[in-house]
Amino acid sequence: VEENLDLASASRVGQLSEAELEVVAQAVRAYAGAVPIPCTTCRYCMPCRHGVDIPTAFSLYNGVKAFGGNQGVLNRIIYQGHLAKHHGGLCVACKACLRKCPQKIDIVTWLRTVHAEMSRSPAQGH
Repeated sequence: VEENLDLASASRVGQLSEAELEVVAQAVRAYAGAVPIPCTTCRYCMPCRHGVDIPTAFSLYNGVKAFGGNQGVLNRIIYQGHLAKHHGGLCVACKACLRKCPQKIDIVTWLRTVHAEMSRSPAQGH
């Protein structure tokens, strides 16, 4: 922790070179391409009147898309277990969440997609 604090204290605005800034930009583009739902888990969409845990459902789905493999299997198991009473299939498209989302995510459409994929057997992969 102390080393992190020292490094943070030594950093300044404009300290990165153009090459370093390009590496950061490439990382941002790669991450954005791997994560289809731009949810920041701010939770402004919550609580859902119908019990859907929107940010958690989106986070688990993004994890499947970004990492796949064992993480994808684990995320599906969590979705089907932990979110069994709060899954995306409970969405009735009331759209109350849409007005609250600062990212302007089409939550209703994404919840349908998320639920369809995350409800499949964990062994089916993506």
